[in-house]
Amino acid sequence: MADPELALARQLAAQQMQLAAAQRELGQLRGLIAVTDVDPRPWRLAEAAHLVRLANHALRIDDDIDSAVRALLAAKAVLMELHDPSLAPAIATLEQDIDLMERVPRLNEDDALMRLEALTADLPELPIKLPSYVADPANGESPPEGGVALALNRIATLFKFRQRGESTTSPLLEPAEHRYLELNLALALERAQLALLRRDAKLFDQTLEDFGSAVAQFYDEGDDRVAGVLTEVASLRALQVAVPVLDIATQLTLSMRPELPSTEPEPEPEPEPEPIEPTPSEAPANEEAPQ
Repeated sequence: MADPELALARQLAAQQMQLAAAQRELGQLRGLIAVTDVDPRPWRLAEAAHLVRLANHALRIDDDIDSAVRALLAAKAVLMELHDPSLAPAIATLEQDIDLMERVPRLNEDDALMRLEALTADLPELPIKLPSYVADPANGESPPEGGVALALNRIATLFKFRQRGESTTSPLLEPAEHRYLELNLALALERAQLALLRRDAKLFDQTLEDFGSAVAQFYDEGDDRVAGVLTEVASLRALQVAVPVLDIATQLTLSMRPELPSTEPEPEPEPEPEPIEPTPSEAPANEEAPQ
């Protein structure tokens, strides 16, 4: 057991030495940066532009308004630290975009999902709508005397004859049918949860509408629990599930195009070719030689 511990101790000591060396190098680099006359403006502007690109990505790709707001606030802080009046239009544009996104209503997904889960848990407790058998009134007439007549009258009271077009009562569900109904309603709520996560407002609303119609058809609406479920369904359908489309990406991109100074050295001008003078041997033949 001693050998592994010794090896581990040696490895830890080596890592500590490497960390100390890295810290010394970092300190040296910081010292060089401190004594070097470097203009921080280009780097800060590049940082602000990068933060705006992150905000665009969060808004367009991830549909995350809160992250986009945080990125724009950070970009605004970077620009304000420069104390450059020429950046005032860009800062004003960022403030407008931040205000626009902060006024967008937020959807609490966790709360909505918990409410859908609560509806699923309430399904087994909901009372099924029972059929009603109403005996026809006797219209004040006394039943006929006699055993056979009395028996026929009692049998007649067990039936109700309805006129054509009269609304019927939903039949009593068998236990297997009741369980099948619960499973279908639970699946509908799961489909609503999936639509909520996908921010599919149309599917979310249609699923809850079908769920509420089934509850009203097969369960006793006179019961407080059923009435509470229907009220909750109506409240969920009022949520703003769809992510609002904010047309600010182009505006943000245009507002953050600072003219950064080039970090590449300017090319040196090419030297002009010197004129070539003819040598004495290449002098023209018609020139007279000096006397």
